[in-house]
Amino acid sequence: MKFASRSSSGIWSAPVQLSAATAASAVAPGSARMDVHPTNGRVTVVWQQGAIITNQIYYTTNRSGTFAPAVIISTTDGEPGIRPDVLVDAGDNAHIVWTVRSSPRRVVYKGVFGGTVDSAETGVSNSNGHSSDESDYVPEGMTLLPPATGNQTLAVAYLASIGGVSQVLYAQRPPGAGQTFGTIVDVSRDDTGAHPAGTADDRPRIALNSRGDLEVLWVNIGIAGVRNVRGNARGAGGSFKSNSDNLTRVSTGDSSSATAPCDIWQMPTLDGAGCLHIFWEVRPGGATNSYVHRYFAPIGVDPSTIVAKDVATTGVLAGLHQLRAGLDLLDDLHVVWEQETYGAARDIMYSHRTAGLAGSFQSAAT
Repeated sequence: MKFASRSSSGIWSAPVQLSAATAASAVAPGSARMDVHPTNGRVTVVWQQGAIITNQIYYTTNRSGTFAPAVIISTTDGEPGIRPDVLVDAGDNAHIVWTVRSSPRRVVYKGVFGGTVDSAETGVSNSNGHSSDESDYVPEGMTLLPPATGNQTLAVAYLASIGGVSQVLYAQRPPGAGQTFGTIVDVSRDDTGAHPAGTADDRPRIALNSRGDLEVLWVNIGIAGVRNVRGNARGAGGSFKSNSDNLTRVSTGDSSSATAPCDIWQMPTLDGAGCLHIFWEVRPGGATNSYVHRYFAPIGVDPSTIVAKDVATTGVLAGLHQLRAGLDLLDDLHVVWEQETYGAARDIMYSHRTAGLAGSFQSAAT
């Protein structure tokens, strides 16, 4: 594994080798993650390395000017930690989360404060009263809560299978060294207060704005592969709703169309006014770029207003792919995607909507 940086003058540095892989200790493909401090530019990198018997999570930073990789956890239970992730807060502390696949399987945290690695692990998920039959935990969503000054609160959303029931759970850790994660919140119950039988939740993510409005989102995979986008929201300083919302059905207005395959295309985003913006593709015969936003107002009140808009639709044999979206400084929303024609050729399409709850998308144009 190597690292290189580019200066403001456009010159790349010589690559620096961070790992020392061998045949007996290989870097796990796709395991490297990096974060950069927002003001001082210090770089932190984590990755998984090892073999069948022993696996390590490595951490390194160029705090002192050069990288000095160190093992922060080593497991010898025959099952590796899975895909570490890292965030660096405004206080220049590194927050590292990964999954340990031992018994019970659990999500684990270590912090690096002032350049010093905590001597002990902190369990994200093993102090919440769950039984020892916990199955795969997969941390997919991490974020740091505002204000973006000094030490920050870490929020984690992850997938759990407890007693054979899939759940999406949320936990957060107060700022500073020596803290532990608070109450684990199950955000994935449906309107009946239960977890639907025969379903599995996948890819939990967190969307956050500068006020602290927050939503946990995931794709719910049900019986026969039916996929829906679900979410549970809380306003800044508030609590999550008692039940999650099926955003796919909100978008279509017809529960029967929820049998179409759906997926979240990109990391959702919250604008400064508190609107959550997410996109997915629905294929009920043709293809639809579906879009929904949820409005947060006033601060501290659980949001309930969800507005659905379709960005574009195509004929039965056409498809929509690779959507990307972004917000400008006025919170206008800009969207581009690949649109497949009947002859399988693709065009690049663009649309945008003005800020606010009543904004609508323009007619799509190439």
